[in-house]
Amino acid sequence: MHPYATESRIRDLAYIIIAICSVLAAYLVHAYGLDDTLDKVNTLNKNQDNIRWLVNPPITTMGFYWLFFGMFNFWIWRIPIIKKLLVIEDFSGHWSGQIKSSYGTDVSVKNEESQTVSLKPYEVKVCIKQTWTRIMVVLEGKHFRSKSVMAAVDSEVCESAEIRYQFHCTPVGEPDPDKKEHDGTSVLMLKNEGTRKVLEGTYYTAWPRNTYGTVRLEWQGRRKKK
Repeated sequence: MHPYATESRIRDLAYIIIAICSVLAAYLVHAYGLDDTLDKVNTLNKNQDNIRWLVNPPITTMGFYWLFFGMFNFWIWRIPIIKKLLVIEDFSGHWSGQIKSSYGTDVSVKNEESQTVSLKPYEVKVCIKQTWTRIMVVLEGKHFRSKSVMAAVDSEVCESAEIRYQFHCTPVGEPDPDKKEHDGTSVLMLKNEGTRKVLEGTYYTAWPRNTYGTVRLEWQGRRKKK
């Protein structure tokens, strides 16, 4: 997983709130019983080194900070009301759907009625792992597999949410000189169609692939279906 950018201005404030909570927690621990407990432990262990330094206020504060940060980073931020305050959408889960690509088509030949290139469909599955600070988008098809290398999440786009990411794609299966590693960019918009969550958007790839297409994915749940 890698970090991702966001338009949300609350992220910096959240770090400050976590730090303040850590200081308060450390103060309460030391003010209500911890020091007395340590004195008793040291009295019982006269032949041992004094252990008070292990839980002095700075170390205790840092311990609480990483505890609170870990809880917030992996779980608390997903709570609907917290997520709404943070203005960060949760894309995590398993998705399946289809991409339509210009790969394998003659882009010079256009449909007579629509005057557009007929794109070739490919079935794909996508797994998105996301925490409050990091994300990873893995797309798998029959002949290729791609992983994101950088991303940005914008939850303030037309009352919806958008994920933009760059990916590195590698071919899978039997060797084929026409299938080479390549990089690309994808922009996907999150939509609600009734009770279904849908990601729709476009992608394009750089040299030597030089292809483009559309993407449509439907959310299958947080856990992979057997």
